[in-house]
This record gives sequence, structure tokens and C-alpha cells, in this order.
Amino acid sequence: MNFIMVLTIVLILFGLFKLLKLYKVYLVLKKKEVDYEKLHKFLIIIPVYKEQLRIKQCIKAFERINYDNNKVKIVFATTNKEKVKPHTHDILEEYLQSNTTIFEYQVLMYPEEYGSSAEQVNYAFNQLRMEEANIVGIYNADSIPQKDTFLHVSEKFKDSKVNYLQQRISFFSNLNNNLFSLGYAYHQTIFELSVNMWKDLYGNGGIIAGRGLFLRKDKVGDCIFPENFFCEDISLYFFLKSNKEKIYTINTLEFNEAPPDLTSIIKQHSVWFHTANSFYELYKYVKSSLNNELPLLFWYFIFKRIIMNMIWLCAPLFLSLLCIYNPILLLMIGLYCIITTSIINKLTTEEYKGKHLLISSFSLMIYLFLYNLGPLKYIINQILKFFYTKEVVKYKTPRREAHNEKNYSNS
Repeated sequence: MNFIMVLTIVLILFGLFKLLKLYKVYLVLKKKEVDYEKLHKFLIIIPVYKEQLRIKQCIKAFERINYDNNKVKIVFATTNKEKVKPHTHDILEEYLQSNTTIFEYQVLMYPEEYGSSAEQVNYAFNQLRMEEANIVGIYNADSIPQKDTFLHVSEKFKDSKVNYLQQRISFFSNLNNNLFSLGYAYHQTIFELSVNMWKDLYGNGGIIAGRGLFLRKDKVGDCIFPENFFCEDISLYFFLKSNKEKIYTINTLEFNEAPPDLTSIIKQHSVWFHTANSFYELYKYVKSSLNNELPLLFWYFIFKRIIMNMIWLCAPLFLSLLCIYNPILLLMIGLYCIITTSIINKLTTEEYKGKHLLISSFSLMIYLFLYNLGPLKYIINQILKFFYTKEVVKYKTPRREAHNEKNYSNS
């Protein structure tokens, strides 16, 4: 048996294992109970920047959540660096003053003309640290939590072992874009469920995101997120795992947007890859956060991250070469895409349905051969830095305009 055939068999077995994990998570997500006791009070922080097109829809998305209205406070952390008129801050204040809402809302302006969403979140938290809420949640302006989310979160936090909880994401709130965006939505959702949620349920927790994240308030120190990274969630993850914190989850998803085009996807992945390779900065942050005591776990996760980065960078090219030498593998990949997208489609709601099976499978198949373009962009930029000086910029992922008449009652 030649080397190419061995690699093909290994990849097929890997795909089968991933399918089994995805199906197991699917069975967990289909089991839901929502008659939980509403115990905890929530402080929800939503950092916003240039969200004029969707901020009203964000409020409507949270208004249909099923929970006691006197146990939830939602805070929008706007920023003074936003120069577009009308300012999101002004739109929020005008809308909240002229409309009756179920939950309590507050708008806070982060006063600086620089900084990231992490600084907005930290500012809002420190301004409201004395609030009675015992659970802090972080969402984005395009977040659409399912209506039973807070019930599940409250039930989970009844367990005193739970300090950090990550609601997993389905990228199905804007599937009317091109094939690249559609492929991204399926690929990222599959990764969220078969890798991250699997680890949440059967391991020590997957990678956290800066949205759908819940924390026990009395476990938060001076800030929620570190502020000197492009991706505050990746850096926080390194700290939590090095400190032996387990990440928990709930069996209900949050709907998010996929980037609208291939260019946006490449820029977003380049930003993610930037922080995932900032090993020295991660070393300094974790060491200082743990009083200069760096556990062996940190080095384990650094090594693991290096391997994952190499796979992310090289896997699509490697897969393309294998398919050229062994076309049977291409057929197996197509079958894998059909099965996985059909499972994902069963998890969507009436409002956020997946696309036609063949279209979704084809888009996922295309994306599997292209998802290293963001890391490649990062590598090219690092090489070009030797020839000219250019400031590294964190891109904001573009939003589509929210549908004004969208009905959120089914999600």
C-alpha cells in the first residue's frame, strides 16, 4: 500500500470520527428543557462600534428572550472613536427613550478615541461592578441568542463549579450571501460543534469566543478581557486553561452572521491567526496574571496551538495535492460535506434555515480548500514588514443591513 493511499485512509477515518462527534453533539442539542427556575440576575454587556444598521434589531433580538424582566440588565458600551454620523450611541438613546422595552437598558460611552471592544467591555463592567447581577454575559451587536438561553445559563450556574460558560455559535443569520460566505457558515458551525462543544461536554472546554460568554461576577478581577491583543478571547482562553479553569456550555445555540464575502473572511482569519501566533505576548500576559508562576499547562497549550496553526496553514494545500493524486478522496470529501451539512441543517430553526443540501455541500467543499487564505495573508504581511513599515490593523468584520421586518419569535 503506497503512502498516498495510507494518507487517504487516515483522512477518511478522521472524517468519520468527526462525523460521530458532530452527531453526538446533535443529539445533545435536540434535548432541551426550559422549565428551569429563574435564579440568577444577569448583566449583559454588548460593545458596539459603527452598528448604525443593526442596533435596533439587536434590541429586538434580546427583547424576545424568555426570562424575568427584573433580573436582566443590558448595557451597550459605545465608543468615542466612532466618528460616523449619526453615532450609534445617539441612535440607541433615541430609540430607548421613545420605545417601551421589557428589560432594563443602559448606554455607556467609552470616552477614549482609541481602543478595542475589550476595553469597551472592561470599562462598562467597572462602571457597573456594584450592580446586583451575579452573572455577566458578553454579546455582539449581531448576536441572536435563542429565547431560552438565559434559562439554560441560569440552571448551569446553579453548579458552584461553573465559573465560565460559552454558548456555542451557529453562523446562520445571514445565508443570502455568496458561496464563500455560505461555506464559512457551515465550516465554522461544524467546527464550533464537533470540536469546541465536544470539548465543552466531554473534555475540559473548547476555545472561548468574545460573544456568548458568561462569567460568574465574583470571579472577575480588574477586567474581563486582556486589552493588548487583537483577539481578546484567544488570549483569555490561554489564561483560563493555564489556570485549570474548565469551560462549560449549554445545549442551546446563538445565531451569528457570517462575513459577507471572501475578502472579509480572509481579513478576519488573518486577525485570528495574528493573536494565535503572538506567543511572546501570551507568555507575558499569562505569567503576569499568575503572579510570575507559569505552569506546564501553558507550554502544553502553546505547543498544541503551534500544531493547530500549522494544520490551519497547510491543510488545504495538503488536501488539494492528495486529491490530485487520488481523486477518490475528492468523492469522499463530497460525501462528508453532504452528511455534515444535512446534520447542521437539522439544527436550524424555521427562521434561520440552512440552504439546499447540494448548494450547502458544494459551498462547504469549496471552503475546505480555501480556509488557509487568512493565515497566508498574515504570513505575507509579516514578510513584507521586513521591506517597509506598516501598522498592523485589526479589521472590523462588515455587517449586512438587518431586515427591518425580521421576526425573531421562532429562534
